[in-house]
Amino acid sequence: MATTCDVCNANCLQEESIFRAEEFRMLVLAGFRPPNELLELMSFGRKSLGEVAAEWQSKALASVTDWVLCPVCNDRASKCQSDHEERVLDSGGGFIKCVAISADGRRAISGKVHGLRLWDLENGMELGHLGLSLRIREPEDITSMFAFSPDGSQIVGPYDSFTVALWNDEFWCAKNPKPIKTFSVRDALLVTFCP
Repeated sequence: MATTCDVCNANCLQEESIFRAEEFRMLVLAGFRPPNELLELMSFGRKSLGEVAAEWQSKALASVTDWVLCPVCNDRASKCQSDHEERVLDSGGGFIKCVAISADGRRAISGKVHGLRLWDLENGMELGHLGLSLRIREPEDITSMFAFSPDGSQIVGPYDSFTVALWNDEFWCAKNPKPIKTFSVRDALLVTFCP
């Protein structure tokens, strides 16, 4: 009896590979996901690829059952495992207070008291730096307040003591980044996006 691939639903024809739940979670954390073509089908045209990928990743990481992969998905998984290597992001010294990772796992923000950095996680390169010379009462508390939008195209975070700003990530990498929108808030401790 043929089994079906848990990733792409293809018929395995007795050539399946079985991953224990913990092995599969590590594979997902290393960047494995369905191909974009399959994610597009899963979106039904109503969600971005980033949102669908984040939902799939969340379900895969929560799974407690073994995963069956067809030969094609197994080849992709093997490549992902061999491509996965530990990357060290050079923060320039000092204690990093927070890290926010985009839903697609390709970019991250690291935050310290005196600045934030945007990183490309695929190659470990810094994409941009935002100095925190902003008008904030307690700058040591704000670096945990940044988040990516579900599709990874925008970043939200504090702009001054009573304002939260929204940046397009490409403008955030500019020399003097200006937010595309600001919101007045009072005593915000955490910001995030709602999918």
